[in-house]
Amino acid sequence: MKNDFGFKGKNVIFILKSFVLGGAERQALYLAGYLKNSLNCSVYIYSYLPSTNSKQFYDYCNKLGLTNLNIVSSPISSGKKFKYLKIRIKLVLFALQLRKHQPDIIIPYLNGPAIIAVLCKVISGARYTFWNNRGLELYRYDFLEKLAVKKSKLFIANSIDGLVEMQNKLKIKNKKTIFLPNFSTIRAEEVLRKPNKDELVIGMLAHFRSEKNQFLLLNSFCKLRLKYDHIRLHLVGDFFDGEGEESIIYSVRSLIKKFKIEESVKLIHHKEAYEVLPFFDIGVLVSEKEGMPNSVMEYMSYGMPVVSTNHSGCRFLLGEESEYLINNSYTELYDKLEDLICNPEKIHGIGSKNKERINNRFSVKNYVLALEKELI
Repeated sequence: MKNDFGFKGKNVIFILKSFVLGGAERQALYLAGYLKNSLNCSVYIYSYLPSTNSKQFYDYCNKLGLTNLNIVSSPISSGKKFKYLKIRIKLVLFALQLRKHQPDIIIPYLNGPAIIAVLCKVISGARYTFWNNRGLELYRYDFLEKLAVKKSKLFIANSIDGLVEMQNKLKIKNKKTIFLPNFSTIRAEEVLRKPNKDELVIGMLAHFRSEKNQFLLLNSFCKLRLKYDHIRLHLVGDFFDGEGEESIIYSVRSLIKKFKIEESVKLIHHKEAYEVLPFFDIGVLVSEKEGMPNSVMEYMSYGMPVVSTNHSGCRFLLGEESEYLINNSYTELYDKLEDLICNPEKIHGIGSKNKERINNRFSVKNYVLALEKELI
């Protein structure tokens, strides 16, 4: 049967894990804002994990005019006694709550919300939903996940690595799986550069989490600083209290103090991308794992060269031919940064090409059109 779905004027529900502004949530909110403001959709946003670190999330919602925000108790958690029976009841009750919005489509972000969306679809009355893998995923390997996988007709990943991992982890090689890349969340009016002629700023926009690698960048920067006293480093991101993560920011501060580079390094928290990116000259993203990273797209939107770990998502954004994709090697990162520091004309030339590439290929409008074609 021919697909005739179009988003214009539809009722759309987004399901997120929590109201914390990470990469997946930023993509979700930007898409929600586009659907509401450009396609006249009624948008409702739900999360099921409370957080004390939500200010940026709410500020971003306010900026996009998103007001229908709801936090509910988790429909997929319960005590051990009669666990799955209780969860089934909670899912039915949540689905009935969603039904009040008369949804045409439910859009989940991450695996947990995907399980909820798929299992609530029929009772909620939604016509469409799908599994939305975002690269850095946690798998449950339990009855609920297996049931949701069985019921889901469409699986979408935002990177090739994520697609392959999803196929293997969920055992869905016979299902319809799609690679659908992210889009830039930078508005044209936000792109205003403020270069400082006396300094060259290397910046990394990434939360202080275990999968990121601010330590590698700090080590390379420290050695570069011995040769080039005009360079500065801005590390931008928030830190979270979680297992294996609570000490990262403190370790970063200790390393800065150990290297005696306090005057050359800024740690910046609770700032939006548009507030800090105008001051960057070179964008860096070094990490252990990525989907389709927002930060790389944001660097490109601001017309700067990008030195990035050679993940498939970064490679897809920057192009296979990019000479600034590295393998998390201290020597490689040092060499690539020094090459740019010593060649200002490269900073401008590569930055201009990156900006043209992101504007032509990675827009929210293109994303929506591609998604409409894939819905089943």
